[in-house]
Amino acid sequence: PFLAQGCFLAGRWLQDFSWIAPHWVKLKRSVVYREKKYFDKKRNLAAWHNSMESGADNNVVALDYPNGSVLAADLNAFLYREYLAMAELARRLGHKHDANHFERKARALRLAIVKYLWDPKDQSFYNLDRKTGQLIRRVSYSNYIPLWAGIASPKQGRVMIRRYLLQPVKLWSRYGLRTLSADDPDYNNRNIIKPYSNWQGPVWPIANFFGMHALLRYGFRKQALRLAERIARLCASDMLHSGGMHENYHAQTGAPLAAPNFVSWNLLVGQMLRQAREGIDPLRLRQ
Repeated sequence: PFLAQGCFLAGRWLQDFSWIAPHWVKLKRSVVYREKKYFDKKRNLAAWHNSMESGADNNVVALDYPNGSVLAADLNAFLYREYLAMAELARRLGHKHDANHFERKARALRLAIVKYLWDPKDQSFYNLDRKTGQLIRRVSYSNYIPLWAGIASPKQGRVMIRRYLLQPVKLWSRYGLRTLSADDPDYNNRNIIKPYSNWQGPVWPIANFFGMHALLRYGFRKQALRLAERIARLCASDMLHSGGMHENYHAQTGAPLAAPNFVSWNLLVGQMLRQAREGIDPLRLRQ
């Protein structure tokens, strides 16, 4: 669920959206496809096919649930941004009806995320098991993706960040944000690549990119800079000693774990320090 966002960001960087016009109908079909597949119409929320589809392969808040049964905080935050991106693209292409349509969809999805996935008692977003109707109350990296997307209110965001992201017994570590809370019974830092890569504790640069921007969005600029420094130092040290980067790192020791000579989304790390210092969000959809 990133195609519309990618098109919008590319168009903005190119200062040209005309290349999207011939593909507009297909783009619309692609963005709403999940509504026909894994979608809970009662709650107006989408589900991942499984944890592997989420990209966080063995994330405990989606792992070992039946296919299509987890209404996920990260997925719905991504879709919310897809709808916003479609509304922005439609405006630039002169499709007023489509712009209003996707604006309404974004607004409705945001309301549903807050209504069903926000726990006012725990002050956190969680995934929801659509079969039982119960929140999956475990603290994972994917819980804070709605913060990155700006879905929480300023008060909700600040409370959640203080309670989970900045707590050493939860997600905060000396090497970056963990992917699973340190007090979770399944928390570990094993070097796992098969059958899943490990999102049950290790520090992932990509997850920390989202976390850093969540901190910036809700006013934690000093902590965002500290986080960017830790991730930059982690990857720079790895390149110095191993000649490359790894996909993830041990949250207790900073030792490289899986996938040596990994590049991909780790390239984001090269921009995190500047973004934290200057408060820049390169993935913003609106001013």
